[in-house]
Amino acid sequence: MNQGEHPQELLLNKSQISIQDLEPILSALSYFDIFKHPLTLNELFLNVHYITLDFDRFKKLVDYGIEEKIINKKDNYYFIGIESNIARRQQGEELVVNLTRRARFCVKLISLFPFTRSVMISVLSQKVLWTKMPTSIFLLLLNQSDYGFVEQC
Repeated sequence: MNQGEHPQELLLNKSQISIQDLEPILSALSYFDIFKHPLTLNELFLNVHYITLDFDRFKKLVDYGIEEKIINKKDNYYFIGIESNIARRQQGEELVVNLTRRARFCVKLISLFPFTRSVMISVLSQKVLWTKMPTSIFLLLLNQSDYGFVEQC
């Protein structure tokens, strides 16, 4: 490699790829593996922060990791942990869809209460839920003197 060349610019074929090139991808996969959350290819691409790659070079690195059995792939999910996390993620995504329907109804109902300024639900932003995960609903209430407070339900 000549001085001043970026190492990713040399990734033209798989014989030039080393395991060190996979480090940023493995770092992202390792982080999400802590939370038992396998990633899709697009999610993985968006969460690789330490290097700048175009999508084609990124895909080539991921394919190399799969061929070398460093990265696992099943059903369009990429992971380094255990395969059962895929089913867990899919079930969690289904729970979010069901909870979102119920939450909309509850939020509309609660917002009709007097002095309610806003209603916030904490876990729906994660797009994945688990059956034992607590759900918090926060209410911002205003009294007659316009001093608000937040109440956790």
